[in-house]
Amino acid sequence: MDEEKLIKQKIKATRERKGYTRKEMAERLNLSVQGYSNLETGQTSLFTKSFRAFAEETEIPICELVSGLSYSEIETLTGMKEKYEQRLELMERGFRHEIDDLRNENKRLQETLLKMEEAIRDKDYIIETGKKLIARYEKEFERLSEGGK
Repeated sequence: MDEEKLIKQKIKATRERKGYTRKEMAERLNLSVQGYSNLETGQTSLFTKSFRAFAEETEIPICELVSGLSYSEIETLTGMKEKYEQRLELMERGFRHEIDDLRNENKRLQETLLKMEEAIRDKDYIIETGKKLIARYEKEFERLSEGGK
């Protein structure tokens, strides 16, 4: 069904549901009866001013007239959209929290790694120093051993 036909059907159905005759609706929209009839049957273009006036007078949101959905369906979909947007925001916040936690853990691990590298350098220095001392003591021991013979 094309959009224009759907809108015409909704205009007529809404007028009838509200209990207005074509004459009453025409008077409320400041149109002639023939002008309103042409509007409802599609014999004339649907001008924005008349369309908006019709929506206001019948208290039907324009979105309901043009979407093919009832106002309650639109409200339901809008509510669902808002809920999903809220859930998405909560998920994004949760992910940001997890990312921050991972960044902090990464920083802590990098600091630990630097300390371990420093300790390894210190250990290597101690080992080198120990080797030099051992070599010196071995030489001293040899010298003393040879001199004592």
